[in-house]
Amino acid sequence: MKPFEGSWKCDTKFAAGAFGPGSPEVAAKSTVKFKKDLNGFFYRGDYEVKKQKGVDMPMKGTFYMGWDPGAQEIIVTGVDTAGGLGTGAGKITGDTATYTGESRMMGMRLKTRETMGVKAGGKEGFHKLEVDMGKGFALMGEDTCKK
Repeated sequence: MKPFEGSWKCDTKFAAGAFGPGSPEVAAKSTVKFKKDLNGFFYRGDYEVKKQKGVDMPMKGTFYMGWDPGAQEIIVTGVDTAGGLGTGAGKITGDTATYTGESRMMGMRLKTRETMGVKAGGKEGFHKLEVDMGKGFALMGEDTCKK
């Protein structure tokens, strides 16, 4: 997880429908701070989208990523200011982590898949959130970030 450490500035795109049926695609600026926490057993990420054009309600989230040595996979949990809660587990391949799980958001229980990674020697990063509302995974949001 060390390549993810640091402060990131991101361009975020929320897919059409991400904020409810009929909501438009929204482009926003966001930030992520990622560091070791809890005696080094977990990494903590703090994500924020401030109020801006297209974003009427600012949003913050905190997530923790750790390692399950028995299953040989990452474990993830997160919460946000919209009342969302999620958990997941998955694999790290090279500089990319992909994990699937379950989240509760917008009053619904959803299957989720997230992918995050670094490139350009750790100076650029990306994140993608996909949700399954019963018809297969569909993009909900995507971040392209720089340190």
